[in-house]
Amino acid sequence: MGVLLKSNTGRQTLYSPDPLHTRKQAVRELLDDNDHEALVRYKSELEGRIEWWQDEHEVDSLDELREQAAITDTATETRNLLETVTDWELVAYRLGLVEEAIEFQNC
Repeated sequence: MGVLLKSNTGRQTLYSPDPLHTRKQAVRELLDDNDHEALVRYKSELEGRIEWWQDEHEVDSLDELREQAAITDTATETRNLLETVTDWELVAYRLGLVEEAIEFQNC
C-alpha cells in the first residue's frame, strides 16, 4: 500500500492518492480523535441523516433517489435531488469509515 498510485497514459505519468491508504488514514484519525462512545454517537447521527433523506424523498436507497432525479419536471428539482445524492454518497462513505473504526475498536 503506497501513498501514491502511478499510472502512465501515453507520454504522461500521473500520480494520484492511493484510495486504500487514504481510507486507512481516515480511520486512524477517527480512532485517534474519538472514544468508542463518540464513534457510536457519530454513527447514529450519520444513519439519522440517511433515514431523513429516505423519509423526505420516500425512497429506500440512493439508487431510487438517482432515479427520481432523472424524472423530475424542473431543473431546480433535478439540481436539488442531485445535491442530495452527493451529500448522501459522502455520508454513506463517512458512515463506512466510522463503522470500520468501531469494528477495529472491538477487536
